[in-house]
Amino acid sequence: MTLQSASSVLAFALFSVSAPVVAKAQTNFLDGNYAQCLPAERVKSLAKHFKQFGKFSKSGVCVDKNPVEHRLLHMLITLEDVRVNAPAQPSGDDLSLPILPANWIDYLKTTVRELLPAKASSCYGSTIAYVIVGGTNNLGKMYYCPKFIDSKTEDLFEQIAVFLHETRHLEGDYPHVTCTQGPRKGNEGGCDESSAVKGAYLVTIEALAKLSAFGENVHPSAREASRASALAYAFEAFNKPPKIDRMEKPLLLSKSGELQILGKKDLVTKREDVPAGFMARRLTYGYDVFPNDTATKAISLSPGLSFVQPDDDDNGFVSSFNDWPAKFRGEIRGAHYGEEMDIWLEANRVVVYCRGEKESVRKEFPLNKDMYTNLIYPEGYDPLKSRAAVLAKSGKWADIRCSSAGQPELDWHSSAWKGPARVMKVADRVLGIDKDGKLFEKLGSKWKPVSEVKDHSFVEILSYDWIRYLDER
Repeated sequence: MTLQSASSVLAFALFSVSAPVVAKAQTNFLDGNYAQCLPAERVKSLAKHFKQFGKFSKSGVCVDKNPVEHRLLHMLITLEDVRVNAPAQPSGDDLSLPILPANWIDYLKTTVRELLPAKASSCYGSTIAYVIVGGTNNLGKMYYCPKFIDSKTEDLFEQIAVFLHETRHLEGDYPHVTCTQGPRKGNEGGCDESSAVKGAYLVTIEALAKLSAFGENVHPSAREASRASALAYAFEAFNKPPKIDRMEKPLLLSKSGELQILGKKDLVTKREDVPAGFMARRLTYGYDVFPNDTATKAISLSPGLSFVQPDDDDNGFVSSFNDWPAKFRGEIRGAHYGEEMDIWLEANRVVVYCRGEKESVRKEFPLNKDMYTNLIYPEGYDPLKSRAAVLAKSGKWADIRCSSAGQPELDWHSSAWKGPARVMKVADRVLGIDKDGKLFEKLGSKWKPVSEVKDHSFVEILSYDWIRYLDER
């Protein structure tokens, strides 16, 4: 949010999330002739409202001759064509609060009459569009930034969410506020206070969530991309996080490469092609898998467990791991991603990164005459809390944290670890995998086998966020 000194009106801009690109969202909107040229009959109907496109009403528009107009019209035509068959009644959580009408293109047309190029100097960071609220000269105008024109075609649905977000600002007084928590803490004008104000960020997550859960003509990879972005915005862009009907479930990786969710009495297989190895959650953005087979590269998965293309600038340890020789990969034992703390575990040292408000601090904790084996989470994984624990081959174990002053700390317990080799608390269950791959649950002070999966053998356990609105379809 920036102050326009000349006219004292507020300009609102949507800043993109820091989540990696989730998938190449191939859909019928991106395939075929529309990706190259848009027919005159489709342009003509839009030109009746957006007069700037009138000159293309008879000829249509192609990307090679008019790339800017093609990108804008492609987005508007997609907005016309997308069908979201969401239930009339909201589900009870904030992902489904009904701000958007059934016809999204009409919602945009209600307040927006011109799509104008913005000066690069007015586009901060990763802003792709903004509006200026106040003053008669700004009525009905939305400005698009160079980043919108330069962005990938695969980002089409997130672009739609951005334009709907900006339309919300033109509807009324829905200003952003300074972020007081989460990844955007301290970002002026980067958040909504809460979902209760029904502001622009709630429109963003509503659009993305509905595309994911109820988009009838949306390709599965685009659904998954929209799901991940909706959750990322919900996690980052509110000072008081939205209410989401969420259930944490155990996620298990078998020795044979099956990725399975543990229900009350059974296993639900989500994938059968994941290399056996250790895994790490990337906050709410998905998972990284680091294979035991040192000849195999690490991979990334979306929150819904689809394969994603690693982003070199934004994908943590995966890119580094894949660049290392096989011999060094074999020394890696674990990884942890958090909002304030990252951990990289090797056989003879653990490297802890603590991110403070002003600077980041890195510290190594070497281990002599012993060997680190893996990270454990007896208190569960929480991306907002700086906590984890590490096991050594001797049975010793230590807590890892960032102090209140932002300093990495590792504190050894006086007694040896008395549990399975890999441990994760998921919801109200503490589960563990022993050296033979069998799953146990801690009941009181004792570890007992989980009988429902006694014939299975696992190598890793994490938590999976099951979102009712997005996953129960």
